[in-house]
Amino acid sequence: MIKLNAAFPTRLLAQLSIIGAILVMAGCAHPVSVRADVNYPSDQTVDTSVGYFISDANRKLEVTTPAGGGDKMRYFPYRDMEPAILSTLGSVFRKVYSVPETGRAAYISDHHLTFVFEPILTTNSSGNSAIFWPASDFDLTIKVTALNASGQTVWNRDFTGHGHVEKSRSLMDVPPAKEAAAEAFGKLRKALMEDPQFQGSAIH
Repeated sequence: MIKLNAAFPTRLLAQLSIIGAILVMAGCAHPVSVRADVNYPSDQTVDTSVGYFISDANRKLEVTTPAGGGDKMRYFPYRDMEPAILSTLGSVFRKVYSVPETGRAAYISDHHLTFVFEPILTTNSSGNSAIFWPASDFDLTIKVTALNASGQTVWNRDFTGHGHVEKSRSLMDVPPAKEAAAEAFGKLRKALMEDPQFQGSAIH
C-alpha cells in the first residue's frame, strides 16, 4: 500500500502560494519619481519676463514605462520635472511665470510676457536586470515651442537626454532619469542662451 506523506499537501500549497505571489508581482507598475536635480545659477539673466505653459491635463498625466525584471514603473513627468523647467528658464530670463490655462491671454498681457514656452515631454525607460525592477536606462525628449506675446510660434526645438546606471536599487527615485534630465535641460539652456532673439529681448 502506498502511503502519502501528510506534509505533502501543505508543502504543495505553500509552493503554489509562492508561485502565485511571484506571478502577481511580475509585471506590476511601481510608483516612482522622476524629479530632476537641475539647478543653474541665475546671475546673468536677460532682463525680460517670460512664461511657461503646462496644461492641467499634462500636470495630472501619469505614464507607465518598462523597468527591470519584467516590471514597469509609473510616474508624473510634468509634475516631477516642472521645477527643472522653472530652474532652466529662470537661469536665462529675469522673471518666469507659470501661465494658467484659464484666462491665459489676459495673464500674458497683465504680466508683460515677451515669450511663452510650451514644453512637451516624452519619456521611456528599460531595465537590464532580470531580477530587480528598478530601471537602469531612461530617455527624455523635451519638445519646446516658444510663442510671442501675440501667440505666434517663433521657435521650435527638440532636446534629448539619456541616462544609464549599471545597477539601480533605488525604490523611489530613478537615477538614470536625473542623468537624462541633466543632459536634455542642459541642451535647452544652452540653446536659449545662444539664440539672439532671446538674448536681445526686452520687456514690452
